[in-house]
Amino acid sequence: SFLIAIAQLASATALPWLVRRHATGDIGRALADLGQPLFAAACLGLGFLVPHSSTILAAAFGEPFAVAGPAFAWLLGAAAVIHGGAVFVTGLVAVGAERRFVAVAVTGLAVNLVGNAILVPRIGIEGAAAATCATELTVAVLALVALSRAGVRPLACRPWAWAAGPALFALGVGASAFLA
Repeated sequence: SFLIAIAQLASATALPWLVRRHATGDIGRALADLGQPLFAAACLGLGFLVPHSSTILAAAFGEPFAVAGPAFAWLLGAAAVIHGGAVFVTGLVAVGAERRFVAVAVTGLAVNLVGNAILVPRIGIEGAAAATCATELTVAVLALVALSRAGVRPLACRPWAWAAGPALFALGVGASAFLA
């Protein structure tokens, strides 16, 4: 929860500004201005934590929790995705696309339920974490598609900066593993 608080707070706090930018026809750029640095920084930082997921859990909660490291690694990936997706979902609210917002949320719920039903019996807690990551990726992509259908295209503004997020996540994982 703590790792996604920044994404949720930043996007929720920006809602009035995004509404004003929508009124001027410039919400796509506003979503990019807010989302790109937030997503990039989160991806780099969270990626850096992935190789240490077991160590972090052991330090925070005791050695018995180190076994959940692989599941925590999936959740770190989900948290990175949330930093982009939260901006897109807030964009849907800012443009008044409540029905699209609900459709995205319901689809995300369905992905989570199906993912958990399939993965948890097979791989346990790691399956639940993978289902969460898939859910957040689904929500981010569908919110982006819904924005596009509403005429808002945040990816059109510096698309390379959005692509930097996954690259920075991989860089963070690699650099952290190299330094370990």
